[in-house]
Amino acid sequence: MQKNTYALWIVFQDEELEKVIKDLNDEPFIVHAGIISIITEPIESIKKKLSHLLNKNKPFKVTLEKLTHFDDNPGGVYFLLKQNNKLKEFNYELKQNIKHKSKPYFIPTHLTITYRKLPLLEKKKIIKKYSYLEGKSYLIDSIYLVQTNGKPKEWKIIERYGFY
Repeated sequence: MQKNTYALWIVFQDEELEKVIKDLNDEPFIVHAGIISIITEPIESIKKKLSHLLNKNKPFKVTLEKLTHFDDNPGGVYFLLKQNNKLKEFNYELKQNIKHKSKPYFIPTHLTITYRKLPLLEKKKIIKKYSYLEGKSYLIDSIYLVQTNGKPKEWKIIERYGFY
């Protein structure tokens, strides 16, 4: 039996981004920005820590800064989120308190629109087509604990934690 893997995400409720992901992927997935991947501690410990950490945080804005692509592994095209003090502090605080491993290619606070391995020319076409979304901002008022076993279509949200 495979051990469950978990991640912490910012989830975006945006019909336009959902449509982009649906158009680019055979198996659509939840519109999200990964904060921490491969959490290595028990789920009850994660939940307890999140409740404590989020008790002292307030909602903040994030902005899609630049649409770009992975050069090789794992492939795909993604938005970098514009770094701001609140996002940096929040990311740092979570990483200091929740045990995790990051994949060598993991880029914190990015929003992937396709995980497909594509030729460079195809990636550039996607970037040109969807770069109009750069600069779009979102109010983030929660973080999601997600079980990330298997393929993207199998990922599921375990719990939403709102900021106070």
